[in-house]
Amino acid sequence: MKRSARSDDTMVLTRPGAPPRRTRTGRWHWQCPIGVALAILALALAGCRVGPSIDVLGSFFPAWMLAIVIGLVITGVVRQLFIATDLHAYLRPRGLVYACLIILSTLSTWLLFLRD
Repeated sequence: MKRSARSDDTMVLTRPGAPPRRTRTGRWHWQCPIGVALAILALALAGCRVGPSIDVLGSFFPAWMLAIVIGLVITGVVRQLFIATDLHAYLRPRGLVYACLIILSTLSTWLLFLRD
């Protein structure tokens, strides 16, 4: 926490990232951390462009949605292979293993097949 001197000789205790609060004199004290300012600047400079979409039976779907579906299917197939080869018993913690497998297969599908 740092003390900042005001023109009317009141001291305001502030800390980085603190929300605005009312001082003893009734005025609002604003403190904008540099991270928030950089995030807003990055969003403003990123620009807008149309997301990639894929034509599936005459209907356009976002490519990320198709990548998730393909990733889930791949994970289901790999899970069946793990069960058939008895590797399923050695996977600990299973929830984390399958969550990581979903992420891996989804991102791999996106990078290999659906990226522009």
